[in-house]
Amino acid sequence: MKNVCNWLSILEDPSLYESTWGGLSWRGDDMSTGISSVFNPNIYEISKKRWNRMINFIDGIIIEALMYNKIKQYGYFQSYNIVHYILVPLLIILPSINELNILFYSFRENRYKDIIKWPFFLIKRYMLMYKRLIRCIFRVDSAISVL
Repeated sequence: MKNVCNWLSILEDPSLYESTWGGLSWRGDDMSTGISSVFNPNIYEISKKRWNRMINFIDGIIIEALMYNKIKQYGYFQSYNIVHYILVPLLIILPSINELNILFYSFRENRYKDIIKWPFFLIKRYMLMYKRLIRCIFRVDSAISVL
């Protein structure tokens, strides 16, 4: 914390060691319910179980491949191997479960405007993911880049 304060040219204060959001104590969000203290050592395992319920196998491969450099940089566990990563350019083309759910919902509810916009957002995702994949392959990530 001292290094951060020096870097930001601010005074070190005890309030910097408290978890707050907008000046109020922050004990987590909907993904981190059940936190008994700010620094819960079991939160990683709890979070991992929740993510495994929300993300299917294909989405997991794609996310890990696109975030490979960050995962490696921060020393996180890697679930998949190179064989999975070779499939990523093809897997990106498949609509995700959430995209299909949106499309089916739009048909069921007769939301024609959403049905017409659906391919646009699918193509937009393709462009973003392939851009990210190229950046990952050529290792042009920096510690603060987002895309």
